[in-house]
Amino acid sequence: MPDIGIGLYLQVNGCFQYNAGDVHNLMKTTPDSFYRQFFGRLSRTEPQKKIDFLKQQLAAFKAGYPSRLNSLVRDDFDLVAAFGPATVDLVFSQAAFEHFDDVPATIAQLHTVCKPGAILVAQVDLKTHSRWIRQRDPNNIYRYPQALYRLLRFRGTPNRVRPFQNKAALEAAGWQDISIYPISMLSEGEGYPGMDKRFSDKRNQMDYLSIKLCARNRTYALTE
Repeated sequence: MPDIGIGLYLQVNGCFQYNAGDVHNLMKTTPDSFYRQFFGRLSRTEPQKKIDFLKQQLAAFKAGYPSRLNSLVRDDFDLVAAFGPATVDLVFSQAAFEHFDDVPATIAQLHTVCKPGAILVAQVDLKTHSRWIRQRDPNNIYRYPQALYRLLRFRGTPNRVRPFQNKAALEAAGWQDISIYPISMLSEGEGYPGMDKRFSDKRNQMDYLSIKLCARNRTYALTE
């Protein structure tokens, strides 16, 4: 997360506690001007009393004091150790799932840290991330065999996990009511030739460039 703005905005809309997790401490580089502009825009619709409260929470967060804003940076991305079991009501994720090193393991951790019935809403960017290629060939990363892609990867490289694989990982971890909605797609007739054989099957839905992934944490325990 590059800033704590989402957490502040969610608190305006009724969120009591905001927890964020990352392997990189990007928030420390956020300039104060960002938050000045944020509060300036927020003041157009929100009372000053609420703005002052949010400023207090931000000041406490930046000083390392307890607040309703929480951001933990862990190189191992251990969500259970960071937040504890059954502590989360809602998971909101934007363009993060495509960067997880181990998607099934992360989804299983989310099942543990979430309360029964908790909601997951995630936007997943399935496209190539290299800016100069992204617009011309959004599916470029799927043209390479796995061995070569692993050789060229670095931490944060898109994991090439397709929608059906996200769904399978959610089901295996104990999530239910799973829905996948396309946000952006290839234009009709645009096609996607030249994919590696791993992505040639229709179940990969290579016309999906970004998706919204929604699910509910299981509300009952499985029994023998």
